[in-house]
Amino acid sequence: MSYDKLTEKQKKEIILKEYSQDGKSFTMIAKEYKTYPNKVRRDAKKFGIESRSRRDAAITALEKGRAIPPM
Repeated sequence: MSYDKLTEKQKKEIILKEYSQDGKSFTMIAKEYKTYPNKVRRDAKKFGIESRSRRDAAITALEKGRAIPPM
């Protein structure tokens, strides 16, 4: 389903589940719903969902196997 066709409630539920609980990035969510990462980021901010810091995002990516640890 297209992100633009979702209701505000559906968008909030998706961001809460996929970003906050599943550890996906805004970019991953945007690709899945065929939209732009910044649109997902703005909606998260509108819904009061805090973005991860760069440090926390890097740690999450390493834990989920999406990044290679530095040598």
